[in-house]
Amino acid sequence: MLTQSLSPLADYPVKESIRDLARLQRTYDPSDEVFWTYFNARVLQNEPIGVEDFVSQTYTTPEPYGQLSGASID
Repeated sequence: MLTQSLSPLADYPVKESIRDLARLQRTYDPSDEVFWTYFNARVLQNEPIGVEDFVSQTYTTPEPYGQLSGASID
């Protein structure tokens, strides 16, 4: 029988990037593409992106997040 109890999850702090991801989902209910774009940039690459800034750029500019306007690939 297992006698060792697991520590409650409250003992482990949640990274700020994960809190931002949860806030994006809860507040804006983004499409899957927008959600995973934010996940990639904020969580995996640990870029300091504000949720409101990300949403604003995503929905008000024609360029995908992280793309520079007028940039070309050589």
